[in-house]
Amino acid sequence: MDETTEHETTAVDPAPRPGAGHVVATLLLLALFLVVTATVSLGGVFLPSFTEDCVTDAACDRARIGWGSLLAIFGPWLVALVVVIWTTVRMLQRRAARRVPILGTFANLALFALGLWLAASGVG
Repeated sequence: MDETTEHETTAVDPAPRPGAGHVVATLLLLALFLVVTATVSLGGVFLPSFTEDCVTDAACDRARIGWGSLLAIFGPWLVALVVVIWTTVRMLQRRAARRVPILGTFANLALFALGLWLAASGVG
């Protein structure tokens, strides 16, 4: 009797593919992230009002206030661009992407806080 064994190889998917619920949750988180981005950026528009506390030009560093404002206004939109692209790529690869907008929200808040600190440090 000839004993031959066949070895069957099965491809094991390392991670389950996200279902429709995950896709909907990702899209809702992405929409919420964009609302937060717009809100944070709008808050950065008001940072130049710190110059109202300046009595003389020697008391304030207007360049620092300006750089802080620019960081708080445009930084979140750069993060948004990266987050939207990263989320889209992960969804097209059928990988879970819910964490990406959440991380982007924290990055936006951190950029706003940095811009706020920079603008506030320019007031003498």
